[in-house]
Amino acid sequence: MEKNDSNISGDLTTEQMLEGSYNPYAARLIQVPRTDEAWDIVEEMFHDSIPKVGAIPGIAGIEIINIERVKSPLVAERYALLKHQYERKNEYQGSNEMWLWHGTAGVCLQPIIQQGFNRSYAGRHAALYGQGVYFAVDSCFSAAPNYAPADDIGNRRMFLTRVLVGNYTRGRAGLKVPPENENATIPFSLYDSVVDSMEKPTIYVAFSDAQALPQFVVTYKGKLDYISNSPQHPVNSATALVAWKAAPKAKPKPKPKPKAKKK
Repeated sequence: MEKNDSNISGDLTTEQMLEGSYNPYAARLIQVPRTDEAWDIVEEMFHDSIPKVGAIPGIAGIEIINIERVKSPLVAERYALLKHQYERKNEYQGSNEMWLWHGTAGVCLQPIIQQGFNRSYAGRHAALYGQGVYFAVDSCFSAAPNYAPADDIGNRRMFLTRVLVGNYTRGRAGLKVPPENENATIPFSLYDSVVDSMEKPTIYVAFSDAQALPQFVVTYKGKLDYISNSPQHPVNSATALVAWKAAPKAKPKPKPKPKAKKK
């Protein structure tokens, strides 16, 4: 899906930043209205690999409860600096910025918003490809119950994140940093990240905390029955799911424009 960054980045205007109550370093969550174009874009990306309730007979779907925009200036500053460095050192690949998913527990929400992702917690769920922070191309991978556990009222949470994957190679268990990139023009350079497969990556592992910038938090209800806890096979290739993912998805209808008031 093509994403228009101007529609979902939500950067503050100069006027907003000059308001007396604005703290340039205060991380916060901003509610995204259901009428906002950003809601439609994030919802479509989320449901690209996760069916809505009733989409597949016999398989429970998921209902989005809330979408919030993450504004974390300090994390964004570190991210912007690293992006500039990647674009300078990676002659062909550049920063290779991607939008990826990361499931999380409710208690981890605020620490990530305030400080960013922390690879010190690597290995709590799975570390098949190295001891870094794991991000998924498809939201259904991050929706596995062990990655996005439910809170006391049944809500689960997932981050939609910008990630600088840069130059990558296949990962392996035990890696604390990416392997050396023997093809790099700069001696002793390391790869920027690792993946589960070079042919068609579905999992990316970042080893620098500055590599990821959380952009949205999606709060949802429901548990996908076809998702297992096995990191080797996060998604069960059930016939119904395969057919549903292969079917063309209906694009969200454009929001009606408000009628002009009569004078």
